[in-house]
Amino acid sequence: MSIEFQSDFKVDVEIEKLKSQLIDIVDDEFLKAVADLERNSPIGATGELKRGWDISGTSLQSGELVCLVSNSANKALNRLEGRKPGRQPPSSALEKWVSFRLKLSGKELKSVAFLIARKIGKEGTERSKRNFKEFLADGTPAKNSAVDRAITRIQKRLDKI
Repeated sequence: MSIEFQSDFKVDVEIEKLKSQLIDIVDDEFLKAVADLERNSPIGATGELKRGWDISGTSLQSGELVCLVSNSANKALNRLEGRKPGRQPPSSALEKWVSFRLKLSGKELKSVAFLIARKIGKEGTERSKRNFKEFLADGTPAKNSAVDRAITRIQKRLDKI
């Protein structure tokens, strides 16, 4: 009996060690993905999108790996991917950015913000023109996105274990 117990215990220890290794690998690769997302995020007027990225909750639950990459900024995904042509954004939403970038105020600020909003409504933003996508409509990572690259790196590292 004691030999079986030691054997079972050793297996349990090895399984726990592998779980810990897996979580470490996932954390490491998703931290790299968050760094990529931070680098690719526009600064904007406040910088909240760029500094809003975080990774949390990495765990193994019932054989399923759970890891949350999030951004605390308002409308983070829309801001990351840019605005498509079609509807003009409210110029008031651009006033803070115009003030920050161009150091304007008063009527001049409002006029420039309106003109930029009109142009965005007609042409979209540069990010939307480059078709920058991190996630698809169903929430899965887009091909070659930061998260997709992290998943690929995780799979390669797991193959070596």
